[in-house]
Amino acid sequence: HLEEDKIIFTLTCVDLSVANALRRVMIAEVPTMAIDVVEMRQNTSVLHDEYIAHRLGLIPLKSSSAAHFNNPRDCVCADYCPRCSVKFSLDVKCDEALRRNITSKDLVSEHPDVVPIDADGAGDDYSATGGGIVIVKMGGGQQLTIEAIARKGIGKEHAKWNPVSTVAMSQDAEIELNDEALSQLPPEKIYEFVNTPVDDPPGTCPAKVLNYNELSRSIEVNIQAVEEEKARDTAFFDKMAYFAETWNDFNQLKDKSAPDLIRIRDRPGRFMFCVETTGVMPPALIVKISIDVLREKINQLQREVHGKAEVDAGDAYADPYAGNMYM
Repeated sequence: HLEEDKIIFTLTCVDLSVANALRRVMIAEVPTMAIDVVEMRQNTSVLHDEYIAHRLGLIPLKSSSAAHFNNPRDCVCADYCPRCSVKFSLDVKCDEALRRNITSKDLVSEHPDVVPIDADGAGDDYSATGGGIVIVKMGGGQQLTIEAIARKGIGKEHAKWNPVSTVAMSQDAEIELNDEALSQLPPEKIYEFVNTPVDDPPGTCPAKVLNYNELSRSIEVNIQAVEEEKARDTAFFDKMAYFAETWNDFNQLKDKSAPDLIRIRDRPGRFMFCVETTGVMPPALIVKISIDVLREKINQLQREVHGKAEVDAGDAYADPYAGNMYM
């Protein structure tokens, strides 16, 4: 399931450690661009220089082209250059009698692909500012003139380089029905079991994923509905687990040894991901880059392990008494 700023997918045939490693890489090790250095030329607003600099650093910048920039520590330049940084400028003077919002749309970038994200349609708060992220509100006669440098970095260094707002991961599961136990329920309870409204309180079935088959007189799982709910809500199986617990407790009110009516079983090696971005790059690109980063980490580990093994093998043939000193 893919949207403009969100992707939901299922990762299969992997261990929990690998799935969690991918999640951590998406959060902290996907390179993006963010404002890192700010030079204040003129600031007569109500906010201190440091406060404005901090707000500038947290403005998300489109970073789909971040791979084309050098890491600052690896660049051959002495300070900043177009190969490792992008320069921004802002020069606004409020000549109006009323206050004015200075937003991210007032920032001028020297690179066409590294610009602040467009917040149009993000809600009433943003529509009032023309879609920009508010930096400072200025009154008549106040002025703000700055120059800023955006550089490449990762979330492990600072949260301003995080490409995602959240990455949710959960174990994939399946619904298992006890047909024999369900057949013992009264007809009104069977109807309630499969026809619980979606907007009912917690403990009820979160979606129409259970059907009653009139021909076989049994309750069945609607696989297509389950897949649709998994794509829509990553907490679907958590809600189903609570639903199962509620009905199993009901079935065991009179007899504690009564079997469970429904069980939610984990599916080993399958994990559901929901990745929501900050808007700096498409969600599918974040997943792809994360896989590449994780693959490179594994390759680097293999190279180091093989190199260490070769060194140890060479030491095994060395003179065991070489270098020893006897006093």
